[in-house]
Amino acid sequence: MTDEVKQHFAGKWSLEKSENFEDFLKEVGVNFFLRKLAARGTPVQTITVDEDKIGIATATAFHTQSDAFKLGQEFEEERQGMKMKVLPKWEDNKLIMEKFPIDSPVKPHKVFREKVGETMLMTIEIGNVICKRWFKKLED
Repeated sequence: MTDEVKQHFAGKWSLEKSENFEDFLKEVGVNFFLRKLAARGTPVQTITVDEDKIGIATATAFHTQSDAFKLGQEFEEERQGMKMKVLPKWEDNKLIMEKFPIDSPVKPHKVFREKVGETMLMTIEIGNVICKRWFKKLED
């Protein structure tokens, strides 16, 4: 399965456009000022695959976050003091991250990454909010 992840997603991806990103940030409890700042950012995601380990690093002008994981193995991540249990899996040519709060008021949510033509579409579902972010490939 990691070969499929590598084939679909390995490389650097830059955000082209977003839909409902501020609504997603509001839903996870990000304050107004930080939501406006984050909405202006153009993150670059670097996705790597090394044997059975997948890495996703997201960099903006203000913040860098990286995670490394194996498909089917739960791990913990922390973003802005919010801890989540994450279960990564590969289904129907999508990299899916199911996220569950640990001692946090954030709602459980899912992040889907899929290839749509030459674009990577990242869809985030939380509560009644569906956020979509389209990324274009910069390099392998």
